[in-house]
Amino acid sequence: MIYADALRVKGLSLYRQGLTLQATNYLESALDIYICVNDTHNHPSLLWMETGLVYLAMGNTQRPRDSYEEALKLAADRKSLLASHSA
Repeated sequence: MIYADALRVKGLSLYRQGLTLQATNYLESALDIYICVNDTHNHPSLLWMETGLVYLAMGNTQRPRDSYEEALKLAADRKSLLASHSA
């Protein structure tokens, strides 16, 4: 997971430098790792939102919407999982 976190940070750094195309490559690579290991506890929903933000900065309108919807889905899944464990 440290590698995925490093990819996320590199992607965000590139985004802040205005290198949005390169940023998406790093952010999507980080997402791929989170998905492959089925990690729902760390940053996946936040990373989906950040990826959407970068796509929006690139002028894309559909990809950010898809990313935000995925982030909301993960957040809702996590909330229901937490609720079922506390019951």
